[in-house]
Amino acid sequence: MPTTYKTYRYRSVPADTIRWRGYWITSYRFYHLPACRPYGHDRLRQFNSEIQNIHTLFRKTFRVSDKPLQSAKLYITGDDLYKLYINGQFVGEGPAQSYPFAYNYNCYDVTDLIEHGDNIIGVHLYYQGLFNIYLISADNLCGMIAQLVLTYEDGTVQTVVSDGSWLYRECDAYTPQTLYGYQTQFSEDIDLNRYPSGWNRLTASDDGWERALIAANPYPQEYSLVPQRTPTVSHTVCYPTEIRVIENGYLFDFGKEMTGNLVFSVCGTQGHVIETRFGEELCRDGRVRYQIRANCTYSDRITLTGNEDTVPYYDYKAYRYAEILNPPSGFDPASVYTLCRHYPFPEMPAQFLCSCGWMNDLWEICRRGVMIGTQDTYYDCPTREKGGFVGDALITGLSHLILTADTRIYRKFIEDCTNTARICPAMMGHLPTYDINIDADYSALIPLFLLEYYNYTADAAFLAEHLPTAEGIWAYYSGFLNEDGLLARIRHMPKVPQEVNILLVDWPQNLRDGYDNDAAFDSVCTPVNMLCYCFLKTLSALYGIVGDRERAAELEMQYTAMGKALIAAVYDEKTGLFLDMPGSDHASLHANALPLFFGLEPPRGYQPLIDLIEKKRLNCGVYFAYFVISGLYRVGAYDLAYDLLTGKDEHSWYNMLTEGATTCMEVWGADQKWNTSWCHPWSSSPIYFFTAYLMGIRQAAPGMRAFRIEPQFGKDLTWAELTMPIPAGVLSVKLRRDDAHLYCTVSAPKEIEITFSDESGIHFERIFEDQ
Repeated sequence: MPTTYKTYRYRSVPADTIRWRGYWITSYRFYHLPACRPYGHDRLRQFNSEIQNIHTLFRKTFRVSDKPLQSAKLYITGDDLYKLYINGQFVGEGPAQSYPFAYNYNCYDVTDLIEHGDNIIGVHLYYQGLFNIYLISADNLCGMIAQLVLTYEDGTVQTVVSDGSWLYRECDAYTPQTLYGYQTQFSEDIDLNRYPSGWNRLTASDDGWERALIAANPYPQEYSLVPQRTPTVSHTVCYPTEIRVIENGYLFDFGKEMTGNLVFSVCGTQGHVIETRFGEELCRDGRVRYQIRANCTYSDRITLTGNEDTVPYYDYKAYRYAEILNPPSGFDPASVYTLCRHYPFPEMPAQFLCSCGWMNDLWEICRRGVMIGTQDTYYDCPTREKGGFVGDALITGLSHLILTADTRIYRKFIEDCTNTARICPAMMGHLPTYDINIDADYSALIPLFLLEYYNYTADAAFLAEHLPTAEGIWAYYSGFLNEDGLLARIRHMPKVPQEVNILLVDWPQNLRDGYDNDAAFDSVCTPVNMLCYCFLKTLSALYGIVGDRERAAELEMQYTAMGKALIAAVYDEKTGLFLDMPGSDHASLHANALPLFFGLEPPRGYQPLIDLIEKKRLNCGVYFAYFVISGLYRVGAYDLAYDLLTGKDEHSWYNMLTEGATTCMEVWGADQKWNTSWCHPWSSSPIYFFTAYLMGIRQAAPGMRAFRIEPQFGKDLTWAELTMPIPAGVLSVKLRRDDAHLYCTVSAPKEIEITFSDESGIHFERIFEDQ
């Protein structure tokens, strides 16, 4: 059975800044609760841990004139999450997670859902109440605000707002048995006898419903509402590729990893219980491994009413396989599908094909990993964490830009980073969250984000706006500089509300090439200082872009001095290698790959570092492989870079494919980490390598107005082609090799400037897309 797709019509539109005429409404449970204000683990002493997993339904009926309607826009937000319905039709969900002081609201074009006469708005609000890295919760803040603006063709306007006329009802149908991952999600055991079926339709009864309470006008003082820069997630109906009869039920294979909700209807006797299980892989006996590696037990129980029931799952899971066990007689397995969700993805993203079949498969698992791993931000993974980690986003964001040319979510991620600086100037390692986790490795990446955004947009004003955040980061870490001008003993900075200072180096621990991470806390950590060298070097370039030559020169002096200090402190003249820390006799892959990436050339040159990498290969995590391979390409070690990219040993992307991955994995193989995620878009750097180096597509001017084509084509390939979206249209590069020559054909809009490398043996041709 082939997988079929049906995409829900995308209704979210860019939200403008509006004047709220309605009120923030809430339920009695939350009306009297004081907001929990502290950040970090101090919050644990204030929030009410008994108020968790609260589902509240709100609805409002209103009447629409018989006059011709020109447009209907609905502005809405809710805390923690909302799902929106108009006349029983699902519209969308949100908002993207954000701090109350910059809380997102959305706008939907619902014109085609509004009917003359009576209509109803339904909102399913969810308060999780857990202190974690997924949701901004555990703060006693729960409520919503909505404003529907109906504009008629005669110019009159009708506004429907949230106020005390709305009705609400708490829904106690969801009774979880377990928590998933890092306390990021409850299991969803649903007693449908407690769920008010049809509550969001006009035919529903008002019995048992209460009037909503007005919490504030327009919203409580804890909030400042801002329009969400990104669209809400899109939804697609995806049917399974195979349905298999198993003992006591059915197994559904969706062919590839999905993120979303299982949807099915079922009719059985009242009290009949069915079980649903989900997993990313199968056990040896062919059943779903529902106790997934990523520390989630994906098993739910659904209690039926005796009527035709549609199971109302709320939060989403990540899975390829699902089982429905103990279904009643008459159950139709062909009706089962996944309502898959992710950030809107173009119908024609960047595409890559070449003469090597498994490299095409590699591009596909990276593409899909980026697609479903990008939700309302760049996620670490869609299973145990559902959090936005800065290091992950560096690679996921770069891949997403290549695939889509959509800069909106990349910009939003930078702004989320900036917002964390209001809590701690060092910036948090994962965001947005109340759980303060400061990671020096990740804080140092912010200038790279800003530079990449400028390369895509040429928006120098945005750089200028966010440079103070970078300055704040450096002001924080400058407090840890020793007498040699290097960062040492990174611990706790007084009067900063943080809980954990981390030196990551790489993850997981067993893929750090023997680096002694614990000892680095009491010394000079070479990789972290290399990252801070890059921080200052990139920040200097950014100040040059915005025209502040004085500050650029100051920073140039600082990073030059830091580079010399690093060489003096941790460089071994005898071996030509960088040691992990002063006094160490260990030269890790990590300490020696970063100088290549950041352009810090030691006295004996780069060759000893390259030789070390050739010996150790990718004895690192998949995240850090981005720095290793990029560094080799940057210093001209093309053959070794390509060899590592296309290697077939245990630490390789090829190994992911042999293990059956349909999205890029967290590590090189499922057994290399105890809680491995099968979908981890921080492993998607081949998208960048194929584009920037293999095909040689390099930006030559900010704003994607000019490109330089410098292919570093694999010697075992005979042809390849890559097509990618750019703001002006489509850029396409095709490479073909015969016995004597390499031919390169470039197609691009006429206004795009294309230059070619002067490498001998390559024959270039330019085709104008508009001709």
